[in-house]
Amino acid sequence: MYRGLNNGWFKEVLVLTIIFASGLTIYLIKQFSTPLLYYIDGPYYYVQVKSILLYGIPRYPDPPLVFYLLTIASILFGSIMSGVKIGSSMLIMLGVYPLYYLIRETTGRRLPGYTGSILYVLSPSLLRMGLDFIKNAAGLTFTFTALLMFLKGISSRRYMYLSIMSIVAVALTHVLDFAYLFLTITVFIVAYYLWEHRLPRNLLYIYGSMIAMVLAGLTLPAIMGGDLYKFMGLLRGPAQFPIHGFEIGLYIGSLIICLIALYIVYRDPPGISKYLFLALTISAFILLLPIYPRDYMMRFILEASALTPLLIGYIFKDIGDRVFIVIGLLVAFILPGFVNQYIVAHPSIPVEEYREIKAFIEDLPPNTTLVIRDRRLKYWVETITFKVVEKPWDAPPDNRLVVLIDRPVKPPLGSIPIYQGRYINAYLIPRHSLPPR
Repeated sequence: MYRGLNNGWFKEVLVLTIIFASGLTIYLIKQFSTPLLYYIDGPYYYVQVKSILLYGIPRYPDPPLVFYLLTIASILFGSIMSGVKIGSSMLIMLGVYPLYYLIRETTGRRLPGYTGSILYVLSPSLLRMGLDFIKNAAGLTFTFTALLMFLKGISSRRYMYLSIMSIVAVALTHVLDFAYLFLTITVFIVAYYLWEHRLPRNLLYIYGSMIAMVLAGLTLPAIMGGDLYKFMGLLRGPAQFPIHGFEIGLYIGSLIICLIALYIVYRDPPGISKYLFLALTISAFILLLPIYPRDYMMRFILEASALTPLLIGYIFKDIGDRVFIVIGLLVAFILPGFVNQYIVAHPSIPVEEYREIKAFIEDLPPNTTLVIRDRRLKYWVETITFKVVEKPWDAPPDNRLVVLIDRPVKPPLGSIPIYQGRYINAYLIPRHSLPPR
């Protein structure tokens, strides 16, 4: 492992900070190219932060750590929109640092670490997650930190405690990141025991803390928001053609990198680095198995692809000075995908529609509850008002019920049109027309 902490540390920090600042700038330019947030889940983070500022807790049960961090950012930057955009970009780009030190710790060299950090910043899958699945992307920063602390914590009690704290942070951020971390450490323990025929006590303590977090997540919804139960959806079985479009390139590229990493790991002598990257590679392979339902498959491909810079850094540990040529080739290979994702990313509604929704809501009587079943539209409306329900029976009994839609769907039977705009239509639902619940 690399021990030259006092040799060129300033240069390391400077280079990493340049990479961090470059990535942050790229992300912020994209974030502030529109006054809205991206995709379906973008406004969800706004809603969660707004709820914390108003009531102290998120509106929807979910692993809470990132929401509270974004709340702090919103207070610091003076608005929820700025807080979500800047805070999420900073959280994601901070992953550059633990990723670099993890690669350096396992390879003993700086250049592979810089390679992994640059590829991480330019990862198309990370950009896709960072604009939509923000918790998932931010969770990678905690995941890299947890892996680094885990590696050091095997032989150090101080780092063992830091490892446990990092694992808790991952669990409080996103279930997929936590599942990948849990799977990786499980495989690591098996590999360590098979080669070493023993298990360090610190390793057992760390693994015990992970099991405790799983049990806590299952029994206390406030910890993981029921995310662990969402994995029960895997039992539904595979969907037809679960991989398509943008994900095909990510899938093939990730699979090739995993195969190469597996070959490199196979050739390496026994040791902690070998066990760790064997575990990381096997865990990525499991994510890439094309056997999951469509919604899960897409998330798993993005996760595995965003983790490949870590494997690439390890693959090129013995490449020598040619690493600069390799970095150039890899950047040239992934840059088109990154640029394409940068261009096509968009909010789930146009700015003009959001302004129309806001103007419509501001003109409504105060005793009105909006009924919206479309989650995409519902999140945007909740950035303006929390008087929103999915089912009319959930509204206060003395409130007017107004259905809001922005797609060509059939209005509720017995409803009365009260607004027809360019983007949205609204219908009043008389209470007497509601069928029994």
